Amino acid sequence: MQASIHDREALKAVSPAALAAYARRAGWQRGETYRVHSNVYAGHDRPEIIVPRTDHLGDYATAVSELIAVFAQVADQDELTIYRSLVTGDRDVVRIRVADSDDGSLGLNEGVDLVSGARDLIRSAACSLSKTQPVYRAGAIQEARELLEQVRLGQTHQGSFVITVLTPVVPPPLQLELYPELSDDILRGDEDRGMPPSSAK
Repeated sequence: MQASIHDREALKAVSPAALAAYARRAGWQRGETYRVHSNVYAGHDRPEIIVPRTDHLGDYATAVSELIAVFAQVADQDELTIYRSLVTGDRDVVRIRVADSDDGSLGLNEGVDLVSGARDLIRSAACSLSKTQPVYRAGAIQEARELLEQVRLGQTHQGSFVITVLTPVVPPPLQLELYPELSDDILRGDEDRGMPPSSAK
């Protein structure tokens, strides 16, 4: 028996960008505009779907639920698996594992230190997006503070103790072009991320 998601707040946590990205990866292509706030997507051997472009709709949660059901059927996966992919679809996922925790548990104080260390890691990475330097004063960079407010903890994983940190996808900074005539070919792509190498995944 496959599980279905009925929690409206949980469904609203899925962003329109994540829905559109999943649809494209799964073989749908965006077509014409549907009404004011949605697009029609179609694909080979796939049912036509309507993907909202905004979550400011009264029936947004219902639309997400219906799309999850379609995605699950086409992918032959359960709806919970699809939901987990969608809810992190517009975020970078950073997983931090404790090596000496084979039973999947951790002392309370160690757990507090782990989460605090994860926050410091993300803060340092966010600060370096603005300016690279050896030491950062806490709260000194406005952009880093704003990014930290958007970071969320995801579900933990079974096995070794692992915490999941979900960070917003940060576009790469604009840089002066050394060879402008090559920029269109070299810089094209939607997989680039702005988080520096120190935030290993």
